[in-house]
Amino acid sequence: MLMMGKRGQTFGSIVVIIGAILVGLGVAWLVAQNWHSIPAVVKIAIMIAVTAAAYISGVELKIHHYQHTAAALLLLGSLLYTWSVFLIAQIFSTSTTAQGIAWLGLLCWIGVLIAAYIFESKLSLILAFIQILQWMGAQFFAFMEASRAMFTPAILAYCVLLAGVLWYGLSLWHRSNDHPFAGVYQFWSAAYLLLFAYILSFQSLLPFLWHSETAMTTGPV
Repeated sequence: MLMMGKRGQTFGSIVVIIGAILVGLGVAWLVAQNWHSIPAVVKIAIMIAVTAAAYISGVELKIHHYQHTAAALLLLGSLLYTWSVFLIAQIFSTSTTAQGIAWLGLLCWIGVLIAAYIFESKLSLILAFIQILQWMGAQFFAFMEASRAMFTPAILAYCVLLAGVLWYGLSLWHRSNDHPFAGVYQFWSAAYLLLFAYILSFQSLLPFLWHSETAMTTGPV
């Protein structure tokens, strides 16, 4: 009877969660339909409220041992935070240059990384690893735009290598402290190092890694 009661509670919780998600999607659709007519202050309040609701719901479910649903909601909170950063930037018409986009990407990464540690969310940490890689790419192109192509792809490749080494060092530090994120850091350190090795596997591209202008203008002797 106790087992049946627990199953009934679990099923009821799932139904409530699905219902809440459907209601939330309905509200989101209504807001999206009238987004351009909503005042900026109300838009920001909506984004903050939705993001906070996702995080709070995730924490509550985690406390009550609904680990998978809690993890999904905490990840949703991180995604909503990222979405909010770019939407707020759009509301205030901030710079759309490559450097402006890179700054927004860095802000997203910092926020998601902090949330990952506060809520002990592995999925949010994985999102942070993806975002820092995107930021490195955006920042590289911003430097290229500012310096008129003086930065070569080799710089980006070696940034990936250094990041991989850093993640490995952090994985050892987390492991020494018995932190649950140790395995995530180890996996992504391997992923970054493999990405660097994959870039080096294109031997025909190696001359272009250092300076595309030199490689293109230097002819046969």
